[in-house]
Amino acid sequence: MLFRKAHGFRNRGEGLPNNIDTSFTIASGTKLFTAAAVCILVDQGRLSLDSKICELLPHDLKNIDKNITVFHLLTHSAGVADYLNDALNFDDDAAMERFYAAYPVHTWTTHEFFLQLFCRLPGKFAPGERASYSNSNFILLGLIIEAVTGGGYREFVMANVAQTLGLANTGFYATNNLPANTAIGYMLGKQQNELVGN
Repeated sequence: MLFRKAHGFRNRGEGLPNNIDTSFTIASGTKLFTAAAVCILVDQGRLSLDSKICELLPHDLKNIDKNITVFHLLTHSAGVADYLNDALNFDDDAAMERFYAAYPVHTWTTHEFFLQLFCRLPGKFAPGERASYSNSNFILLGLIIEAVTGGGYREFVMANVAQTLGLANTGFYATNNLPANTAIGYMLGKQQNELVGN
């Protein structure tokens, strides 16, 4: 190792500094863990990239194309609408308030919860036609992991990805119950032009 140093604060309000082993929210970085878990199942022969999601999932997928495969989901070529970006106009504050009043963030705890947010939306294009980033793809992959393994997504990823790689400070933490030495997320507020907790 040539250089090792931590900068900034994990909690600005209390002046708590980041440490070398501080845990950070990685948001969509979790997709890498999901993809790795899917590839492990493919390597084990328990899943195929050509498997159709309608044959794997016991859920009512409503408007989701039944010809979508695991490969389409992994490569963002499924055409599934994104549960936030395609469902909301982020410039319409009133619509955002109505959405979050109907679906409070603290209730977003299971993969099944998200199905109601995007299964009703029309597909954006036919599977394999082109690529378009969609968070919904990885919700479906999480459900596939659970269907194939018969267990929980988080447990499978922790046992087969995080622990295998020795990621001792990695986990799935509730934002209202973070362990010690975890950074609080901040973003630049639109009105105040200052960092606010998120």
